[in-house]
Amino acid sequence: MSLGAMGFHSLQIYTAGESVYDNRAYIIGCIYHVGTLKIYICHPIRPTTPGTQLELVITQIKAYTLTNDPDTFRQGVSAYRQAMAWTKQQRDDAIRETNEKVAAHDTEASPDNNPSMNFAAASADGTTKYNSQKTPIPSFVYDSDTSTDKLSYDFEPPMKRSKMS
Repeated sequence: MSLGAMGFHSLQIYTAGESVYDNRAYIIGCIYHVGTLKIYICHPIRPTTPGTQLELVITQIKAYTLTNDPDTFRQGVSAYRQAMAWTKQQRDDAIRETNEKVAAHDTEASPDNNPSMNFAAASADGTTKYNSQKTPIPSFVYDSDTSTDKLSYDFEPPMKRSKMS
């Protein structure tokens, strides 16, 4: 998440021409460990001392125990899917804005057949809540019913077989 946040911040600096510290998270990270899915956001904050390195804040925004019951599993998987889609949209928007700036700069600098830098080649293709640092948290984390996999509602786990003959 830190590398993603620093890369995203670099794109923002290139596009805006200066460091952007808007306390908005553009990077989401998920960790799955021993049946628990934890969702985090990461964003840069203004360095406390001028001239120092970029400082980042990572905040846990939600956790799901996926082994608890089918409803919690669906909510967690839905939040994960939406987190990946939201993050991809943020990344694609940043890349598009950067490519537009590069294309505009290339047109101004040299209209003669100057290939522009394409950051897209490097990519893999409601309501706002806030955390303790006043960082907007994407609404899908709390409104995760919108992308539930309808096929999973009918899923019944297989019955355990007895080993008796």
